Amino acid sequence: MLNQIALAHTGEHIFMGSLQRIVPNISVRKVEQTEDRNSLFVKSDALTWDQVLQAEKLANSVIAEGKSIIEHFFPNIDEARKKFPKMRAMEERISG
Repeated sequence: MLNQIALAHTGEHIFMGSLQRIVPNISVRKVEQTEDRNSLFVKSDALTWDQVLQAEKLANSVIAEGKSIIEHFFPNIDEARKKFPKMRAMEERISG
């Protein structure tokens, strides 16, 4: 069973993916996750609360589908980028 931080992290990916479908030029600037608070900071030329609500509804519908979560393990960041070229990562926090 995934812990709450892992679930929140997965939810962040789902929500951000939903936002990117609705607002293509949006990008993540920072994610903060603790046991009692999760924050997502984004950059966009134009983002409305209506778009945020649309993304929330889309994310909730994806979550309601109950899809499996797939974990990927790589020996290093370069191998991960080969499979997922558009991935975002805080490389200074990754070891190995």
